[in-house]
Amino acid sequence: MAESFELDVKTLVRVLVNDPSARALLEEALRADPMPVREPVFLVSGGGKVYAARVRTDRSHGPGEAGFIARDARGFLSGSLTEQVAAEHDAKTMSQDQLAKHLGITVEELEARLKP
Repeated sequence: MAESFELDVKTLVRVLVNDPSARALLEEALRADPMPVREPVFLVSGGGKVYAARVRTDRSHGPGEAGFIARDARGFLSGSLTEQVAAEHDAKTMSQDQLAKHLGITVEELEARLKP
């Protein structure tokens, strides 16, 4: 699975305004308060896994400053894709065994990774 993405926001918005309900969502979003940049902007599914896309930020700028959301030379946003780890639907937490199995490693390898 890819680890990053590029997104042309201007094209995405221009495509979405073709649908009145999507346009209404865009207008509502513009009126709302900003969200934390760590919120996924879209999800990608494949091979039984789900990946969350998060935009890349320029740490030399703060939220609300021009340039805070990083763009490439074409003006596209870029970001990372990270696999979302999930447990059984009604589980409150994931056991070490479940996490190790999900990651394809042993519990001992997981414990070694977690030690500072």
